[in-house]
Amino acid sequence: MKSYNFLLIPFAYNIYDLSQLEEIKNELIKFGHKAFKLEKKITEEGLCKLINNGDFNCVFRVNGPRPKKIKKNIRFITWYQDYFYDSDNQLESFKSSDIVYFYTAPEAYGIQKKPNCLTSNFYPGINDIDSGDDLHSISKITSINKYQNVDLSLLGAILSVNICNFNNSYFRNYNIDENHKIAELDHSYFLKQINKKEKKISIYKFKELICELQNIVELSYKPLSGELEVFRIAKKIKEKIMENFEFYDVDFFKGWIRFFSTEYPRFLDRIHMARLIANYSNKFIVVSDGWERLDEFKDFYREKIDDKDELYELLKRSKINLYTNTHGGGMHNKIFEIMINGGFVALPISSRNNMLGGIEECFIDGEHFSSFNPHKFDEFIDNWLNNSEKRLLIGNNARKEVLDKHTWRSRIYKLLNDLSH
Repeated sequence: MKSYNFLLIPFAYNIYDLSQLEEIKNELIKFGHKAFKLEKKITEEGLCKLINNGDFNCVFRVNGPRPKKIKKNIRFITWYQDYFYDSDNQLESFKSSDIVYFYTAPEAYGIQKKPNCLTSNFYPGINDIDSGDDLHSISKITSINKYQNVDLSLLGAILSVNICNFNNSYFRNYNIDENHKIAELDHSYFLKQINKKEKKISIYKFKELICELQNIVELSYKPLSGELEVFRIAKKIKEKIMENFEFYDVDFFKGWIRFFSTEYPRFLDRIHMARLIANYSNKFIVVSDGWERLDEFKDFYREKIDDKDELYELLKRSKINLYTNTHGGGMHNKIFEIMINGGFVALPISSRNNMLGGIEECFIDGEHFSSFNPHKFDEFIDNWLNNSEKRLLIGNNARKEVLDKHTWRSRIYKLLNDLSH
């Protein structure tokens, strides 16, 4: 097998993304290759210089195109964990020797173009925890009912509170008369770009447009369905912006289009799920940034957990670990983190669950996890919340399956095998 020297490039330079690439780096080295992980943000021009001046012969990038100015003989791999409204344009950048990986089925992402290279699915992996620390082992030495002191947990940020408040008293999640700090800051930036070409715009028009864009998303995407159509929503958002302004292709509006077509639906999922579980328990936890600003969840949130041991402890102490995904993707790092600990994972029923990247591609409902109908959540709670014996069985089944087929070693074996063809 050819020896490679990999450059690994994250999409976001946060602990979550860097940790994934660290796992990939370590496995590549174990297979006898070299690997260097980029840990600081860099411009496209700087990236080209780094690649061309180094001795890298393979680049692995998350959510990004092949730069135009890099050497032609560099093998380039892009892993689309997300797929944005403008990502199709990137697919033209790849050479025939490159590889494009997707996190889920291309049709779930709404991909409209096929690159001129190998395309496949690539999922995260997971490594085993310390022996004896999984939930099944813990249950042998202590009462599981006493150990699990959290009924339901939900991981995921609600960063959209920066521009829209989810509290019920707000008109379409936003009080037009509110003197909103972030909106004022955005409006200042907004004016610098827009008022050069348009007459002065009031903060009220700015806020009203945000409400209209929220309306578009909330009427176009059904929370917890897993059936997000990014391109269709982005098209509607563009049209709404152009009704108010003569142009939409400035960076400011491009950010809005990406946010409302991709990020905002995720927050709708999480809010909808949190409000659903609040109807059935007062011993639940929502974890990550933003929740503390929502009055209804102030008593139930925990700050983002970056420490892996602390996170794993929460997953094991939760009777039910809930998961949501707007594209219906279930082969996600969060799923594997729950399963490797022997935890019980549950997610909404979706038509995409049995597609590529859906959880049913590799796991069996009722044997490794449980799905539920959000409209019959009471039935799900009745069946599972107090059934610790069956939850433990399913969690242990999932752990065995993950260890057998979904380790980082198995992922890197696939990557290297794809490179050899």
